[in-house]
Amino acid sequence: MKILKKADPAVKTVLGPQRPGPECARVRLSRHVYCSEKTHVLFHELTRQMIALNPEEWEQLEDLKAGISAAETAKGFPGWLFSYYYLVPEKTQEAVFYEQLRTLMGLTGPSAQGFSSYVILPTTACNARCVYCYEESFPAISMDRETAEQTLRFILNTRKKGKIRLHWFGGEPLAGTDVIRLISSGLQAAGVSYDSEMISNGSLFTEELIREAKASWHLRKVQISLDGEKNEYLKRKCYAAGPEDPYETVLKNVRSLLEAGIQVSLRCNCDRNNLDSMAVMILELAQRFSPWYEKMAVYFCPLNEEYTGEDFPGLYAKLMQLTTDCRRLGFRTGIQGFSSSLRRHHCMADRPHEQCLIDPKGTLRDCEHLPRSHVLGNVWQGLSEKAVEDALKESRGPRAECKDCVFLPECTPYTGCPLTTGACREINILRLENVIQELLEKSADEKNRVNHLQTEAQPLC
Repeated sequence: MKILKKADPAVKTVLGPQRPGPECARVRLSRHVYCSEKTHVLFHELTRQMIALNPEEWEQLEDLKAGISAAETAKGFPGWLFSYYYLVPEKTQEAVFYEQLRTLMGLTGPSAQGFSSYVILPTTACNARCVYCYEESFPAISMDRETAEQTLRFILNTRKKGKIRLHWFGGEPLAGTDVIRLISSGLQAAGVSYDSEMISNGSLFTEELIREAKASWHLRKVQISLDGEKNEYLKRKCYAAGPEDPYETVLKNVRSLLEAGIQVSLRCNCDRNNLDSMAVMILELAQRFSPWYEKMAVYFCPLNEEYTGEDFPGLYAKLMQLTTDCRRLGFRTGIQGFSSSLRRHHCMADRPHEQCLIDPKGTLRDCEHLPRSHVLGNVWQGLSEKAVEDALKESRGPRAECKDCVFLPECTPYTGCPLTTGACREINILRLENVIQELLEKSADEKNRVNHLQTEAQPLC
């Protein structure tokens, strides 16, 4: 047995090792354990620990699935599995156990006294006309100075102690730099410690603006969207204004951001029609960004309308293959929706007292994807507790059909989320199998590196 990933320290602290009680007669495999038939790997969705079994242990696991007496967990492989919650008492109600653990984690976790992060839309205007934009029907509105000043006051009055984080979003946030400058300089003048991130199309950066963003906006990370190689990118972005060659400009700005020490995450928006273009693009990126590609994350996301499309798992399988190809080219990759630790919160919608979205009119929202009727307050009057209470009702407790699913701790409990699919189990399997493969590759690379060093250290005869 080899541990590929350690358990979440917070979960480990709360739970401690499992010990059989006097009423425990038989034990069984936990419903929160995913068993990878491909790789003989077990992943515990609750503790987030991952282990690889040898053939003998895997064969023994097949016997354990049927259940064994508690006495047989006194030692050896079954005893280890029981201690780490892979085996649980036969009558355990695991959905209830999960909810109890989440409650305990909330009590022992960071205090929610004030907001820890703010998603701010300086404008909903954008110089791109992406063919897939879900904000296409929104009016182009920019935050005026009065609202920006009140937004600054709202942040100063509602922030938690310590460092906070700002997320600049839009539209294209760089079309609203005056608002970014006003809020950033106000926080600095007040002595507030903060970092910022941005979601951008990347076309409006300049060398001067990048220097300003790092020094004055405390910009640490930028997510930039790419839709394929140059021809596909230009067909989908349809810039109304901006540089003559947006594709080359964006890639040049990606390099400049990396050279300035700002992390870049490339979000590759995919549907069934641009997968071939994506495969060409990642080879081009590997050539262009050597040696910077190790500092840049690349991940693939289906467009919103694909979630309810025909054979969504088939599309997602191709995105996971692109992810594998990127990883093997040397890029950092991310699997959106997979968490390395147990999630106390799954999205903005189930943490309205800790994170909020502020639109150009100063309205407080819980998520940019939810209907515009989802309003929690405004920067002048603050949060409406009634609105928050109503929003939280939609994210309390697991859905009945999810209670016995192995992926319950990974999935969002927010029933109103528009980015859901009936194929959630298949999608989670694809995500997790990709993560397992990555960890196995890293483990093999580390073993080969150690063996190489040991060989080099051998004395010459």
